[in-house]
Amino acid sequence: MTRKLVKLLTDHVVSGSGKNVPPLKEHVKIYFQQKGCSEYEAMEFYQHFEDKQWINNRGGTLSNWKTAAWEWILKWVILNKVTKQKASASG
Repeated sequence: MTRKLVKLLTDHVVSGSGKNVPPLKEHVKIYFQQKGCSEYEAMEFYQHFEDKQWINNRGGTLSNWKTAAWEWILKWVILNKVTKQKASASG
């Protein structure tokens, strides 16, 4: 393989590792799908951080988008669980 091809393949593989910010939309979709979430939720996450220019709550650049995505997913799961509990309690 040529060096150029090896670099291209390496860059492509590494770019989905969670460290590259901003991530590719496709990597976000795949990650959310692997965690059992919808593409809609993945794009909500992506757009939220795109709007914030991938800056964290402390004002620094997000260092690992997968960590932020995992926290987003946990909040989404908890919110859905609470919403379902409230619905079943009132119905």
